Amino acid sequence: LCIKSRIMIRVNSFFELKPGCDMAEIGALLSELAEKSRADAGCVGYDVMCSLSNPRAMMFCETWQSRQALDAHAATPHFTRIVPLIKACTVAGTKVNKFEF
Repeated sequence: LCIKSRIMIRVNSFFELKPGCDMAEIGALLSELAEKSRADAGCVGYDVMCSLSNPRAMMFCETWQSRQALDAHAATPHFTRIVPLIKACTVAGTKVNKFEF
């Protein structure tokens, strides 16, 4: 049972990059997506994390003020351009978990 005094959305998106992907190119895409997403209205936090045990395993950790802000983010040109490029380099796409708090 969640106590809903103020609803924000946390998104954790896990993915693993395929061997042979250009890590410099992916790194540039990840950096661009994080930088532009942090400037989106309603973004509270946006980080890209790399696993210490597997350098190809990564996670987006995002916090949004509302579902509307998250939906607007997903419709931005930087999201619709960059996310498919990243997904194309993943082993099995992304596993996304969304939480309200």
